[in-house]
Amino acid sequence: RRGFDKSHIYYLSPKTWADFNGDGYNDRINRIKADRNLTLDDLQAAFTWAKGLGKLDQPLYFFFMDHGGEGKLQLSPDLNITAEQLKALLDDYQTTGNSLIAVIEACHSGSLIPVLTAPNRAVIASAKDSEFAYFFEKKGFSRFLADYLLKGASFSEAFTLAGRDQEK
Repeated sequence: RRGFDKSHIYYLSPKTWADFNGDGYNDRINRIKADRNLTLDDLQAAFTWAKGLGKLDQPLYFFFMDHGGEGKLQLSPDLNITAEQLKALLDDYQTTGNSLIAVIEACHSGSLIPVLTAPNRAVIASAKDSEFAYFFEKKGFSRFLADYLLKGASFSEAFTLAGRDQEK
């Protein structure tokens, strides 16, 4: 609904079928080729794909939604990526000169902010350092954030309003 063409979306999930836009059909967007656990190579491939897009006229949006812990995110049940590993991927991507907005929906996601912070990069976390991410009726922080973005709010406004709604 934000005007992105599916050729400009890389949907990294352990499942090959995804109804990204909610119309009930498989959207066949850029993704892994077989149902399986994700690997660090899969995440690297996604950023390599994004680098291949070249100079963008807007930031790259990176959304991560899964489990997290202090200074790490879970890519699959048996694999975590550390904040330092993710920072290296983000830094490498930003050699394109593009800015980046990272929205991280995971428990303890705030603990990654000090490591991930860099020039021309916004990092939005759904939880403070050692707090849990909360969901109510399948709605978490990023859902509230996206709802306000769809209404035309800036990221700053959407962040503030989503935080308020999450508190409720």
